[in-house]
Amino acid sequence: MVPTVYQDRYEFADGRASGPRGGKNGLVDKTGKVIISLQYRVALGFSEGLAAVPDDNNVYGYIDVSGALVIPHHFYPAGDFHDGIAAVVDAETHKSLHR
Repeated sequence: MVPTVYQDRYEFADGRASGPRGGKNGLVDKTGKVIISLQYRVALGFSEGLAAVPDDNNVYGYIDVSGALVIPHHFYPAGDFHDGIAAVVDAETHKSLHR
């Protein structure tokens, strides 16, 4: 059971869940171990092992489950991956991003 230290809770997916505290979100496993520290303004919703996260200018990139930025911040907004494709907007142009 995850200790109650977060202000809200989200469903676990693949053994991990996003947890907010103090206006920031991180990622924990089912034991409460922090996988990604509290650093993002948005909840971390992973799909196909990636989560869209904004930088300080609200431009989105994608991190993997270890927290490594694997697709640079270049999109606004950025959707979830489904079958290896995510809907993104790049410089006012709607595109499909292939994994």
